[in-house]
Amino acid sequence: MTHPNLIIHVDWSSQPRKRWLAWGKYIASKGYEIDSPQPVQTSEELWSLVQTHLPSDGCALVGFDFPIGLPLEYAQKIGCNHFLSFLAQLENGAWPEWFQVADQAPEINLGRPFYPSRPGGKRLAHLVEGLGLSSSRALWRECDRTTPYRRAAAPLFWTMGAQQVGKTALSGWRELLIPARHLTWPLVRLWPFEGRLDELLQPSALVLAETYPAEYYAPLGLDLYLSLPGHKKGKRSVYTRCANASRLLMAAQQLKIRFTPDLEREIERGFGLAPNAEDAFDALIGLLGMVLVLENRLPTDPPSSVPFLIEGWILGLRRTNTDYNEIG
Repeated sequence: MTHPNLIIHVDWSSQPRKRWLAWGKYIASKGYEIDSPQPVQTSEELWSLVQTHLPSDGCALVGFDFPIGLPLEYAQKIGCNHFLSFLAQLENGAWPEWFQVADQAPEINLGRPFYPSRPGGKRLAHLVEGLGLSSSRALWRECDRTTPYRRAAAPLFWTMGAQQVGKTALSGWRELLIPARHLTWPLVRLWPFEGRLDELLQPSALVLAETYPAEYYAPLGLDLYLSLPGHKKGKRSVYTRCANASRLLMAAQQLKIRFTPDLEREIERGFGLAPNAEDAFDALIGLLGMVLVLENRLPTDPPSSVPFLIEGWILGLRRTNTDYNEIG
């Protein structure tokens, strides 16, 4: 697998204050050097970072923590057989209501599938009925479903609750994916829709991919049930993040990753108590997950049996216990 000169992971959000990225440079014979996560509020900031640090003949891999693709049954209903063609239609205004989240169930239709804009008696069943789907299962892409290692991700079109991804996807597609197609340099390619990862990582290429930090906790040897007695557990808890600091540093050592001294201090203090600390943490976890893929410790491409040209795939997604080599 080619080592990209530049790797970036973006923990995106519909709320600019919660947008963070982590990034690193590949140094031949030394591996990746990674600096502290930093806020990023606009796509212009992201592309400026790429163009500033990418050599003219280098390649970059950028991961986004939001869904990229459409559920198969929905795509079939709108006549879509390739996600890139649908993205072009969005840009050309063929779906004028696509970015307008439905407030009430009767407003849901194939051209306005995101729901609801606010809470109060809203159910997934409203989406199933409004979109004419065969069952609630059809709301999920194959890569979103439950695996032996994590619970199911939220369905693309649902926009309510802590786990929802719909509003982030709308923001990411409109503010990142569509504008990226107009970059004159480097050449933008969207994985897996335009080829295998090793095929896309070519000189002067910028490869965009979907990531999911929850996929990478276990392969990195992290345990989100760790904490101090009497304190909350999970990635939102600074105590859990602190309890995993040594594991994170060990994983980096095994992957031949060098953290800057500032980043090591951030890891040891669990990224602090700020409300957006979990976003900085996930930005880093996503980046390390990308390195796991590049080092062939996680799968690099989707199975051929999956309709990935429509649904997309999550970088490094594992479906069996032989799909990855766990750290530790």
